[in-house]
Amino acid sequence: MTGEVLGRFGKDLRGARRRYQAFVAGGVAAGRRPEFQGGGLRRRAGGWQAVRDLRRGREASRSDERILGGTALVTQLLATVEAGPARPGPRVSLQALVGAA
Repeated sequence: MTGEVLGRFGKDLRGARRRYQAFVAGGVAAGRRPEFQGGGLRRRAGGWQAVRDLRRGREASRSDERILGGTALVTQLLATVEAGPARPGPRVSLQALVGAA
């Protein structure tokens, strides 16, 4: 996964890490942006009033603010997570993920 992400920032690992860090720093410097706040359901439904309407039973919807997608996707992903992994993956240290300093 790390290589997949860093690969979008360049082919050589050191340069890709540097460009990724600059990308993240630029996002932090931009501050909070309203269009990226409130979770997927609020944005998809059209604001807080639409979410309140959903809760009144006018429409059935399942949501999880960590997942961007419709009700079917949220239901499928949560069922997969609740079932648990088929087998545990290998343990990876934080240093291995971000690279030794």
